[in-house]
Amino acid sequence: MSKTNRQRLPAHKAKQRILETAHRFLLEGGVSAVKVQAVARELGITDAAIHYHFKDREQLLEALLAYGGRRLKEAINEEADPDPAALASRLSHVYGEQQFARLAMWLSLADWRSDETGMFSELANSWQQSMELDSREARYQVAFFNLVLAAEPLLAGAFLRSVDLPDTAASRGRFHNWLLEKLLATVHA
Repeated sequence: MSKTNRQRLPAHKAKQRILETAHRFLLEGGVSAVKVQAVARELGITDAAIHYHFKDREQLLEALLAYGGRRLKEAINEEADPDPAALASRLSHVYGEQQFARLAMWLSLADWRSDETGMFSELANSWQQSMELDSREARYQVAFFNLVLAAEPLLAGAFLRSVDLPDTAASRGRFHNWLLEKLLATVHA
């Protein structure tokens, strides 16, 4: 009988694999599907291996949110000239399709508060310069974009139904386009 040779990954690579797998669970089943045991089983490792890197499930979820935030920040900072339409598209994708709005809301409702600040400061500074805004206005606009685009995938269906509009993919798509048009008009006003 031969022993299986397991290679120990460097800590940063092990964490990356765990977060990528946790994100896949988030995409497939929402926050409730992201469980230490499920991620460990998927990776063929023990729960203890995950607990070595992340103290508990809450810390794994917090790290997953930070992982999504880093990916978003990198994508935004790659652009030399911050385009509001491109920003809205990226935020919509990350918050909605990538499920990070749901994760952020879940953590927020569990009284989690991030110690990190300034994730979008560089963007606000760039936006301020390119649109010749004062600092506060640029920051309010970036915060407004985030607020609206994070809330949309969580609440749009309920609010459409509250005004007797259908909660269908087509209706949500029309509302999303209308919302983006209003957001962009705010920036260009």
